[in-house]
Amino acid sequence: MITSPYTDPGTISSIISARALPIMADLEPEYFHLDPKDVEKKITENTKAIMPVHMGGQPCNLEQIMAIARKHNLKVIEDAAQAHLGVYKGKKIGTIGDLGCFSFQSSKTIACGEGGAVVGNDEQLMDQCYTVMNHGTNRQAKTTSIGPKYRMNEFEAAVLLAQLDGAKDRFATRNKNAAYLTSKLKGCRELFPETLLRN
Repeated sequence: MITSPYTDPGTISSIISARALPIMADLEPEYFHLDPKDVEKKITENTKAIMPVHMGGQPCNLEQIMAIARKHNLKVIEDAAQAHLGVYKGKKIGTIGDLGCFSFQSSKTIACGEGGAVVGNDEQLMDQCYTVMNHGTNRQAKTTSIGPKYRMNEFEAAVLLAQLDGAKDRFATRNKNAAYLTSKLKGCRELFPETLLRN
């Protein structure tokens, strides 16, 4: 699986724990995200998927990454752990690839201490995710594969649900504050905050 060297160790651990080999592609110097040109150079007959990482809520160049994935018949698993409610070309980050993975760890913008979520629109693929997350036991209560036990408990779910109603307002305030900071950094030598925004 091809992914970014600029990420949390959890990204790499997820690949290794799936008994796959993480292959690092170079980064775009402007955005510090996967360089689609280098991603394509790294593809071999063993490549099964690309995992772009949306660090700090900033989107990768998903248009090019998705085109490369279609060309080579690869899955795209978006690591959107830090990109809750982020948008790329009018679409929510995490909903563009085959799967989107979000984190609710305590440092995230929507948090319950630990845990996460996987989203997707392929029912068969989502069933496979459920089975792995549920220590290898599928929805028919049959153990069909290996897997960790990542079931969220009710307390964590309650903490998350209480945050959802005001999430958009909190994000809007955060974005307004970020825009103010960006405006004040304009003109500073060696800082180019306006180039870091890809929508």
